[in-house]
Amino acid sequence: MDKLKYTVVFILSLALLIMGGLRGVAQPVMPETIKLGMRTTVPPIAAKRSEGGSWVWSGFCYAFGQQLERELQQGNPNIRVEYREIVNDYKGTKYPRWGSLLTDEPSDRLDMQCGPNSRQNIDGNLVIFSDNSFYETGIKLLMKREIADQYLPDRNRTTLLEAIKQEIKQRIDIGAIVETTTLDRLQSQASEPTDITPERLF
Repeated sequence: MDKLKYTVVFILSLALLIMGGLRGVAQPVMPETIKLGMRTTVPPIAAKRSEGGSWVWSGFCYAFGQQLERELQQGNPNIRVEYREIVNDYKGTKYPRWGSLLTDEPSDRLDMQCGPNSRQNIDGNLVIFSDNSFYETGIKLLMKREIADQYLPDRNRTTLLEAIKQEIKQRIDIGAIVETTTLDRLQSQASEPTDITPERLF
């Protein structure tokens, strides 16, 4: 009987020591506010519009921010997600779009960004990109109107990519940012590897 009693006391004492030790272990500190950057004119992924005299967010990224806030509040009810507009103001010449993630200025710094992007990485792995795409769109090629009118008179009857292959392959140079899904897609569909010229724009 005494042996059983001492065993129970030992177990209870050990449990109290362990619990006390866990309370002394440093827990990860989350910021009270998560600053989420979003672009304003890319529906349905993200958009900002005037409604009733105020600006309101909509789109997938806004829904993501709301769900993120709910998930984080399960551990800390005081955490809030604050939505910030991403402005590509070219303050950084090397990483203009992601400058707000890398800046040393606290008032300008964002914790994360959500929006359309075809980049897979940037030099130095300074920014972590999500592994999976949550939304996929087709490739859009931008052309001057006079070039389109001159070389693509039947653009209503044929796709732009097919027209490039058939009519203007030797006349127009196409540039795409390196290490992007856009470049990968264009090169995989080009009849020759030299049809598409990679351009480093960042």
